[in-house]
Amino acid sequence: MRIYDDHNEQSLPSVMIFLTKKELRELRGYVDSLLEGPLCDHVHLTDDEYRREITLASYSETEKNTFAEQFNELVQNDDLDGKYMPQIFTWSRK
Repeated sequence: MRIYDDHNEQSLPSVMIFLTKKELRELRGYVDSLLEGPLCDHVHLTDDEYRREITLASYSETEKNTFAEQFNELVQNDDLDGKYMPQIFTWSRK
């Protein structure tokens, strides 16, 4: 498991997520699609106002992953002590 905080560009040891029943049903559908889909696929769960987003991705600990190089590095070299902090997200925020 990898948890990445894209606002602070650091790996996290844990996260708390609060979802409505509607969002939980949506999440369940997304998880099913990840389980049935190809490796390294990803999905985005957003709230109704598109103010918050959870990105879920499947990866392999043993097979080569086909993410962008920055993501592959995070999957392989996750470091909770802060020595390795790849800059993955580069889009500007409003």
